[in-house]
Amino acid sequence: MKWSTTIKELLALHEAFRKMGYKSEELYVVPFHNSGAIQFWLEHKGKRFVVDVAVGEDTQKIVADWPKAANWWNSNETSDLERASIYKNSRLLMGGGVGSLVASLTMRGFVAPRSLN
Repeated sequence: MKWSTTIKELLALHEAFRKMGYKSEELYVVPFHNSGAIQFWLEHKGKRFVVDVAVGEDTQKIVADWPKAANWWNSNETSDLERASIYKNSRLLMGGGVGSLVASLTMRGFVAPRSLN
């Protein structure tokens, strides 16, 4: 499936947070329609962690595409190779590495429910 760069970044972030043990119910895609900004939020134990994903986007398209992309990601018809490619090519995760993401979370007082080791 051909997804926009922003959708791919959101998929990679969602996967990274899930690998750290955060629940899907704690993860949000947040559009700001006036500015075209897209953020990814983690809300865990009364705290919020925000990742700025994009600016100047067609937020209505992102909002419409996100559930479709998440369903595609979780589909049995989506190959592990497709998922790995999106995850490893993430600009925000610096090629699939989550070290800086974990460091940022830790600096803000978050403790991941699961270790990535």
